[in-house]
Amino acid sequence: PQRIKAVEEVLLKQKLSKDIIAAVQQPLSQKIEDEIGGRWSAEYKKPVFIDICQDALNDIWQQARKK
Repeated sequence: PQRIKAVEEVLLKQKLSKDIIAAVQQPLSQKIEDEIGGRWSAEYKKPVFIDICQDALNDIWQQARKK
């Protein structure tokens, strides 16, 4: 695991919403590109990593809305 400060910056001091969750895509995509961009598997991994992150944030958002 590693912290992705660009994604953290999007989330900091923001109320979680669909727009905020969507906004993590760009910095996360850039981080993935920086780390594995030239590999053959990057095309597969990039959308998977983004989906996992956004799914986790959506789960947190839905749980918070129930309270």
